[in-house]
Amino acid sequence: MLIDNKKENKALNITTVWDFVDKFSGKESGQVGKLDVVTGYFMIQTLAKLYDSIPEETEYRIISSEMVGEDYNKDLIVDLLSDNLDIDRIGMINEDAPKAIAFLERSTVQMRAEIPDFCHAKAYLFTNSNPLNQSYYVTGSSNLTPAGMGLKALPNVELNIAKRTGAEEVEFKEIKEWYDDIWSKARTEVPEDSDDKKSAKIPVKEYFIRKIKEYFRAYSPEEIYYKILFELFNSDLNLEAGIEHTRDMSLLQTTKIWNTLFPFQQQGVISLIKMLRKYNGAIQADAVGLGKTFSALAVIKYFQTQNYTTILLCPKKLEQNWTQQLKASPSFLMPECTTAFPSMRPLTCSSVNGTPYMPLPRRLLSLS
Repeated sequence: MLIDNKKENKALNITTVWDFVDKFSGKESGQVGKLDVVTGYFMIQTLAKLYDSIPEETEYRIISSEMVGEDYNKDLIVDLLSDNLDIDRIGMINEDAPKAIAFLERSTVQMRAEIPDFCHAKAYLFTNSNPLNQSYYVTGSSNLTPAGMGLKALPNVELNIAKRTGAEEVEFKEIKEWYDDIWSKARTEVPEDSDDKKSAKIPVKEYFIRKIKEYFRAYSPEEIYYKILFELFNSDLNLEAGIEHTRDMSLLQTTKIWNTLFPFQQQGVISLIKMLRKYNGAIQADAVGLGKTFSALAVIKYFQTQNYTTILLCPKKLEQNWTQQLKASPSFLMPECTTAFPSMRPLTCSSVNGTPYMPLPRRLLSLS
């Protein structure tokens, strides 16, 4: 039968590779045997699923090139902040990593690796311990991952051939012989440090257990706090990337208003400019006394250097404050522009030092 993880085989109630494996070798099947797996890579969640759903007596031989996430950063904080470890996935790892480790620590589980060669083959061969019962094989595109096995709905295009057969059938024996040959050539040991090929070698299974343990650790409240900050503000870490941005900011950084700001205000101005350029809107919500007015003047100055005309809208009670600020800071802004407005009673439009502003009544405080 064909399995693409999307179209259901209604006769067998099978849609995914995992459905097939679980139905004919899972705990509820009552079948025990040997499951040989060859995969390009695997993920922690899939090993945890094998631990939960396949009989403990089942024997495994697994050949894999690598574990997904091998390019993690070893630094404790940076590891937590890795793009591969979003908040949702941290929660899954906390649940699945102990099960994956327990699975690999079973004496019935053997592992070898095609490292540094990448293994493109994907196959699952179950040899039933009872010769009177059927064995099976699945071969095709599915890696030992949630997406490959169909445990997670993704737009991946998968295609596999799955067949129940006797262990003595010709095609099953051919696939088994092919697997035995690959197994005999796969590595039993790998360097314990993937960055240092000359480091001491350890068994492949021990290598993967260590990798999972490096992922699975208790994060302190402080690290979780850092993670939340990173998720909120990570885009600001590369604010000065890009030739266009660097050129545009260089104009602002030579102005008097920019050099009047404290460093934290300059960082806030950059964030505001970035959000305005990306989303056409931004809110500055600093507390009283942190210089929101001067930061706003710097943002106005930036867009003046880009040949924009700025319209300043403010509540009526702040009209005098802005008038005084603009009169006191004529050198901060370019003396330019008059802007035509349609009649908007009871609103009035004024201009100070070339910057039009419009006082808003209290009921019109929303800005666009």
